[in-house]
Amino acid sequence: AARADTPYAWVFNVEDKEPAIREVEIERNIYKLLFNAGNRVFMSGSLGFQNVAAYLMLKEFEVRDLTAVLEAVRYDFDRRKVDLILIRSLEE
Repeated sequence: AARADTPYAWVFNVEDKEPAIREVEIERNIYKLLFNAGNRVFMSGSLGFQNVAAYLMLKEFEVRDLTAVLEAVRYDFDRRKVDLILIRSLEE
């Protein structure tokens, strides 16, 4: 309740499910938050170390998404639900 009025409330606003699934959703939401922050820094246009760090962070998230897609194919996960496990949405 105390976190409901913060800009980060959506990170922890997951449905009550099994603890393991809830943990995965919170972790994914944290990665999405970091992805959006890194994208803002990278697209700011200012030159500096922060842009290099943001670029590397964005690339790490791309690798995580590629790994998730490959594992989904490997383990015959429902391909219509792959978007649910990605950091960056397929529609972006």
